[in-house]
Amino acid sequence: MQPGGNSPVTPYVGVSAGANWSGGDNKQWEGGKIGLETLGGIQVKFGASSVSGKAEERFGYVQGQEHTLTTRVGALDSF
Repeated sequence: MQPGGNSPVTPYVGVSAGANWSGGDNKQWEGGKIGLETLGGIQVKFGASSVSGKAEERFGYVQGQEHTLTTRVGALDSF
């Protein structure tokens, strides 16, 4: 969910769920396992330019596996 509008600062959050399989010669498990992910971030517009900055945290989990935490920081440009 990300609110719209022309605000210079826009926070957002999201969640997802999916099925995960491990395959190949070194697969870690048999069958499917549920995977869950949450994310939260902020997007900041830089003045009147088309460039904005973005920072987010993602937390993920696959049933029976280690949790992951990922930080993303970047720049966006709209054409």
